[in-house]
Amino acid sequence: SSSDASTAASSTTDSSAASSSASTASSATATENAGTDASQQAIIEQAVQNYMTVNGMTREQAEAQVQADLAAQAAAAASSQQ
Repeated sequence: SSSDASTAASSTTDSSAASSSASTASSATATENAGTDASQQAIIEQAVQNYMTVNGMTREQAEAQVQADLAAQAAAAASSQQ
């Protein structure tokens, strides 16, 4: 069972690495509009931390929610420009 636990731990690491690389990729488009990568990443990280703290989300859930927020903001920005 200890090997199961370590497998679970390593797969969690894999999925969080995958989700963070996915969020990096999708936030890259947002950063083109929002300014520097560093400030955007800081904002995203803060938002992720807020969701985790306030809503008790896992990092994966919080990152997914932040990405949804970013997508909604991007859609709103795009529609307001038209």
